[in-house]
Amino acid sequence: MAVLLILIPVIIIVAAVIASFVLGISSGGGDVAVAPQASFSFEYEQTTDDVVAVVTHDGGDTISAEQLTIEVTDGATVEWDDDDGEVTVGDQSSVSVEGGAEVSLVWHGDDQTTVLARSTAPASES
Repeated sequence: MAVLLILIPVIIIVAAVIASFVLGISSGGGDVAVAPQASFSFEYEQTTDDVVAVVTHDGGDTISAEQLTIEVTDGATVEWDDDDGEVTVGDQSSVSVEGGAEVSLVWHGDDQTTVLARSTAPASES
């Protein structure tokens, strides 16, 4: 009898947990933003003063330009430069960097940031 008194509440709790997962009650997070799946490439152009990093969207999801920044290890952060507000295949944005700097393309969601691509600029030609 004592075993039965212990088993019944345990069974009820397990059933409630399973039901909450099946019904989606336990997630509580609602709509969580997921980082876009896209590929980007980096090209570097030497100028007389510095190196320019050109970042190109090569494929994958269309992304809101407001959610992308190009961040450089020397502290420079620039927003993606795009006229129509959407970054699609073939779109490019650039930033001036020092040779050897690490350049990251960062996506900013509601509650998270994700580095979508990263590259290191070649050393400046002297």
